[in-house]
Amino acid sequence: MKISLSGTGGRTFEVSVAEVVEHDPTLIPAIIDLDLLTFSEPTWSRYTAGLLLRHGRTFLLQADGAIIGTCQLLRSWSTPQEAVLFSMSIRPGWRGRGLGTFFLEEVIHTLLQGDIHSLVLEVDPENEAAIKLYEQKFGFVRQKVCDQEYGPGQDRLHMRKTLERDKSNYDRSTPSATAGSSVQSESDQVPHCRTDSESDHISPSDVANA
Repeated sequence: MKISLSGTGGRTFEVSVAEVVEHDPTLIPAIIDLDLLTFSEPTWSRYTAGLLLRHGRTFLLQADGAIIGTCQLLRSWSTPQEAVLFSMSIRPGWRGRGLGTFFLEEVIHTLLQGDIHSLVLEVDPENEAAIKLYEQKFGFVRQKVCDQEYGPGQDRLHMRKTLERDKSNYDRSTPSATAGSSVQSESDQVPHCRTDSESDHISPSDVANA
């Protein structure tokens, strides 16, 4: 699905989501660049980015063909039909327009076409705005809080969404996925995407910060 988004000066951008289906090493610099623009601690080296590009699933958010966001998913080793939302980022200047919601909706829609039955992510348990979004907008359910998941002070709430029940009636006709959609509030946060107001101490696995 594509949407039209108005920019400054009356320019309109065509925004779309595409999955990377063939390994393309020229994408590695863009993935690393977006990550460095988003987090205080780097997620990727060129080797780990390339490895996940080949063996994981990578989605690109594009505006008129230019990459403005990336999303990477892993497959659970213990539960092969479960996907893990590992990383999601959107380029500064494009945030706060509902694109994170649109991006995640399109990723979920693609997962529904295959054999993935559930999607999991993790979020700072104090990030109530993101938790509320995941629960009310996407149907994620709180699973458990893992204390000190990444060290002292780095607790994480694990959330899970069952996809099987959505396969027959998944609704993509949400306000954020329609042409000419209005700008959404700052509380409509995106996984793994940091705002200027956030703390500098953000873990690459904290996928719920917008």
